[in-house]
Amino acid sequence: MTSRLHRTALAATVAVLVVDTVLLATGVLSAGQALRLTLCVELPCSAVVTGATALGYRRLRAGGLGRRAAVERLLGTTPVRLAAGELRSLRALWLVARRRTDPPAGVRLPYGRGLLGPVVAFLLLTVAETVVLHVLLPAGVGRDLLTVLSCYALLAVLGLVLSRTAYPHWVSAGRLQLRSGVRDVVAVDLTDVTQVVVRHRIGTVGLWPAVADGTLHLPSLDGTALDLELSRPLTVPGLGRRSAPTTVRRISLHVDDPGAAAELLQAARAADQEHRAGR
Repeated sequence: MTSRLHRTALAATVAVLVVDTVLLATGVLSAGQALRLTLCVELPCSAVVTGATALGYRRLRAGGLGRRAAVERLLGTTPVRLAAGELRSLRALWLVARRRTDPPAGVRLPYGRGLLGPVVAFLLLTVAETVVLHVLLPAGVGRDLLTVLSCYALLAVLGLVLSRTAYPHWVSAGRLQLRSGVRDVVAVDLTDVTQVVVRHRIGTVGLWPAVADGTLHLPSLDGTALDLELSRPLTVPGLGRRSAPTTVRRISLHVDDPGAAAELLQAARAADQEHRAGR
């Protein structure tokens, strides 16, 4: 009952918000009418959604689910992941502006170099689009709304690109955490790495991880530069919305300095082996 009430109230809240925004932007509703609609319908629906969400969250937590799992059960996995990625991309702007990374220290393998050109090009296109909208559209709520959306889209994409600088690959406690922007892709036990080879591959390019022929690719716009050979299969979580986990025996990734990254990984691997042997 609580779940059905929660879904119904959430759908009604979103529907009213969308309709209210569209009618306001097109001039069908005045600002005062839109405000009254929000107070009469949106706020009560929001109160029901908030109460149902809090009640469902408490029950799921009492049943043993973790915080993230409980929220995903209530709101859905995809919306939660999208929201988390959006927050991490905005946080990346803050980190880069302060010249910091996550983690702030330790053995890090940066991979964000070489994206300045596309970022500048996108910035110029977005600014040009915003100027054109101001010239072509009449003054009003609709134009202001599109301007806000354009600026937010610029920040979101900029944060998504800069997240490759803010969230580097890193080594901690004998494990290599591999990332792709805002996403933590998979953690690799250094004892499973048998070989680290500097090798430039251009077969797979882009900014998204992919699995092909038993290899996990973490490329950039110019491909990958470092190969890790594994002693046993590594399970990689599904990289797409509906893709299933798969296993790989090789990892091919992009790093800013392949030679230095190879030396860091070899040194971290040797230190971990000595630590395990000294137990």
